[in-house]
Amino acid sequence: MIWSNPELAYEEHRAHDTICDFLEGQGFTLTRHAYGLDTSFEALSGTGGRLINSNAEYDALPGIGHACGHNLIATSSIPAFPALSFAVRKFNIPGRAQLLGTPAEENGGGKAHFIDVGAHKNSSRRQNIHPDQEPSDGIAGTPTNAHNDIHCEFAGRNAHAGGNPWEGINAHDALVSSYNVAVLRQQLLPDQRVHCAFLDTPKVANVILDYTKAFWQVHSPTLKGLNTLVGKMRDCIEADALATGCQVKIEEYVSTYGLPAHLPRRMLEGMVTNIIASRDELYTDVRLNDTPCERYHVHMGRYSRNVLKRHDKVLTGSSDIGMRSDNIPFD
Repeated sequence: MIWSNPELAYEEHRAHDTICDFLEGQGFTLTRHAYGLDTSFEALSGTGGRLINSNAEYDALPGIGHACGHNLIATSSIPAFPALSFAVRKFNIPGRAQLLGTPAEENGGGKAHFIDVGAHKNSSRRQNIHPDQEPSDGIAGTPTNAHNDIHCEFAGRNAHAGGNPWEGINAHDALVSSYNVAVLRQQLLPDQRVHCAFLDTPKVANVILDYTKAFWQVHSPTLKGLNTLVGKMRDCIEADALATGCQVKIEEYVSTYGLPAHLPRRMLEGMVTNIIASRDELYTDVRLNDTPCERYHVHMGRYSRNVLKRHDKVLTGSSDIGMRSDNIPFD
């Protein structure tokens, strides 16, 4: 059902209702629309002991649906919750299970919101399931890239492109120049990625446009490397604004775990920027806990499953699950 009815971030109403109906049909008490998000839920079971958290993702991508397999993430996490609940009850183990319906992984960072409102504060283990195409029977731990968004707006001056173009300040030129980032691409590390989407561009050809807007996604294997790369991207965008005579407004999302080194200097210099102290669009890299990864590897081996302990190469994708791994102490 989730596959056949893809829903975008924060709009996963049908998936939310279907999953909640199923869990309630299995006898679980849950909270719909949990923690201030209309398409989230929380199911809890057990008493005392440690709290083990699992997550069900179910948002899709525009135009290509569940290309990242969030329908499979949901349908893997959902039966894991009653299975763990049953084992805790049957063997009289002190412990609790928590299943969170986490919307907006693709765009928005629902799990970052859960951290901010304390949904994970009592959990001692947090796990997420993700489909993959590896030839093995799976990977216990997979590191992912850290990710941040940059929003930029260029402001110039209108003029007639044929009559008096020299009186214009071309915001389109600034946008195109920033997209090329020719001086930066050669210096990107192999696992770093930079993507761009034009949000507001010229609709006619005979006018020098005074406004354009773009949205960047920046990925790097570590949060430290990401902050450095974002600083370089900012330099490129501001340089293109300067070269074309445009003003530029840049918004980026700052890690609450420490400001990137380049920010205080820019703020003191009075750059035309808007620094947003938020984690909603910033995903940190995933920190792996080798102990449960090793146990999962060993246990699955007893069933003749070749599950790798961990994937040493950082995947070039990103996920808001990184926010959760960066927010929990390992023991």
